[in-house]
Amino acid sequence: MHHPRALISWICMAALLPGCGGTPADVVSNREASAKACEEAEQAFKKGDFQTAKSKFEAAFEIGNLQLDLYAEALVKHAVCMAGVGEVEQAARKLDELEQQPIPEDLILSARSFVLEKQGKKRDAKLAWSRARKINRMVPKFDFK
Repeated sequence: MHHPRALISWICMAALLPGCGGTPADVVSNREASAKACEEAEQAFKKGDFQTAKSKFEAAFEIGNLQLDLYAEALVKHAVCMAGVGEVEQAARKLDELEQQPIPEDLILSARSFVLEKQGKKRDAKLAWSRARKINRMVPKFDFK
């Protein structure tokens, strides 16, 4: 049985996390708002509008409650956006962090290929892309030329 103080502490901490706490209606509302921000980010991302996409992904993260599959892909695309707006070193570090998460390796390698290209490391970018394609021939290429 849980100690009452521990349970109260856990409940209080959960209430402070984005998307946690509140009524079930609040959770649904947050999930819808974060999904909408993510959808807007996707639209900007597809156009190569990295600044808008980056801001919208960040808004979705702030709201919280993104579905897990959307969240994983959004994290990777956010790193691509970081590189797209010139935050190349930060994007590379973000991908290093994401490699430790349960995110598909092919998606991370595809994003890394984009970041390496931005760093001027063309050979490494081609190798990363080749590794991504060996894992999944259908992996999206982050190429906005």
